Formats: sequence, C-alpha cells, structure tokens
Amino acid sequence: MATNPNEAIYDAETRHAIYLDRYGGGVARRMVKLLLSAEKDIIGKLRDLPDGPTKTQQAELLKTVRARISDLVTDFRDQMTDELLELADYEAEFTDDMFAGAYADLDATFQTVPLANVRAAAMSKPFQGIHLRWAKPADHASELIKRNFKAAQGEIERGFIEGESIPTITARIRPLIEVKAARDVETISITAVKHISAAARQEWHKQNPGVIDTERWNAVLDGRTSDICRSRDGKTYEVGQGPQPPAHPRCRSNRVSIDPDYPPPRKRTYDQWLRDQSEEVQDDILGKAKADLFRDGLTLDRFFDERRGREYTVAELRAMDKRR
Repeated sequence: MATNPNEAIYDAETRHAIYLDRYGGGVARRMVKLLLSAEKDIIGKLRDLPDGPTKTQQAELLKTVRARISDLVTDFRDQMTDELLELADYEAEFTDDMFAGAYADLDATFQTVPLANVRAAAMSKPFQGIHLRWAKPADHASELIKRNFKAAQGEIERGFIEGESIPTITARIRPLIEVKAARDVETISITAVKHISAAARQEWHKQNPGVIDTERWNAVLDGRTSDICRSRDGKTYEVGQGPQPPAHPRCRSNRVSIDPDYPPPRKRTYDQWLRDQSEEVQDDILGKAKADLFRDGLTLDRFFDERRGREYTVAELRAMDKRR
C-alpha cells in the first residue's frame, strides 16, 4: 500500500471507476432484455393477425399492446430500482473500505456511511448537470421507455389506418425499440451508476467532516472526452462544493479526494496509471494478450478503448475491487 493516503485513494478510485463502467454496462444489458422481451411479445401478436385484420381485431391488438407497455414500464421501474439500490449498498461498503485501507498504516478510524443515506441520495436526488423531468433515475428511465413504446404503438395504429402489411409495420417499430429505446436505457444506466458512486463519496464526507477538504476532478482524457470534463480536469473543489459527476450523460469523470496533510496524488494519464498496476489488474482490464503488448511498450490508444470489456454484477464488482 502507498504510504501517502492520497495515492492510495487515487489508485482505488481509478480502478473502481473502470470496474464501475463495466457494471453500468451490465445493468444496461439486463434492462435491455426487458425491452426486447416486450418487443418480441408485441411483434408476435402482430404476426398472429390474419391478412387484412378487421377493425375489431385491430382494436384488440392495440388493447393488448397498451397492456404490455404498462406491464413493461412497471417491471422496468422495479428492476432498475432494485439494481440501483443494490449498487448503492455496495458503494457505501466500497467507500468505507477505500478510506479505511488508505489510512490503515496511520491507525485512523472513521464513521461508516449509513446505507439509508446513500440509498436516499441515490434514489431521490436528480443527476447533476443533466436536465431530468423526473427526479429519480428509475422514473426517468421508465418514462423514456414508455415514450419509445408509445411511439411504436403509434406506428402500429398508423399502419392499420394506411392498410400496410404486418412486415412493413414491424420494420418500422424495430428501430424504435432495438436502437432508440435500447440506447436510452444504456445512457441512463451508465449515468445512474456514476451518480450513485458520487453520492456515496459525498455521504462519507458528511460523516467524516474535516478529514478531506478538497477533491480533484479526474477526467478520462481520450478521443471521447467531453469539452466540459476536459475543461474541469485537474481542477480542485472544496468538499461539498462545486459540480459533481456525472457532468453529462455517460460521464466517465470522478472527483478524487485529497487529504491536505499529504502531497496530492500525481497527475497521470490513464496509460501511465495502468503501467503502475499489478500484472493481474492489467490482465483483467486489457485481457492477457493485449496486456502483454502493453507491457512490451504499446500504448493504449494504439489498439483499443481500455474502458470497454466484460460486464459485471455487484458480486463481481466487489471481487474486482479487492484486487490490488
């Protein structure tokens, strides 16, 4: 462990951010499965219609579609809420462990983060930097899904009015669900994960006032970095003040805690940081073959996006965070 707690915190936060991105991808994949299941049911009902369906048959189909959309929205909201609450519990645990580990050699003790506080912050506060009509992430996501599926329902109604074939109607509704709705779900899932992680850190600082007085904005600097995160990278803010991640949808930035009694962590590129990690961590992040190339001197930007990879559950996230 680094003797400087600021370096230990920086390392832990950076590793965790990578694994958290993968967890966000896992949440998105699990939520998209709900969409595709509903799409399959709706298209199946469409294909069951005879050629030239009667007005009564059309009305019954639309009634079934409306009911399926209603069920989907309820199931979606419930499952996303469960996913985010599970993550909130783990983020509280990780935050406590991270600070305890960083100060282990200094015999320091801290107040733990109350799970109820993180849950409340995660589920009730709106994302910072993003305009949401609905404050809760699960509500916002489920309303977006309802909107996309209602648009699909509208295309079915239009097709009936214009006398289109079922294959023609189906071809129009698929992109609304498989592309637009799925993209919306992925964006909200990834952004919500970052929001909950930031909420857990804020709650720790509230429970332990005076330990950390400053946080440094840490952006992932690559071809996908937003202008706002690039401009904030390296800037410092007082704890509890200033902007918090996520700064925008799919934000990858975080705020790293800095203890004023110790030197601040070195500012490194992601490539430089990864070269300081163990081979085990490098292998997991890059894959064994690419990690070997990386250790031979190939830079990350030469061969792949280092933050993409397999997707995690909370249990896997916990296991990965225990590696050093």
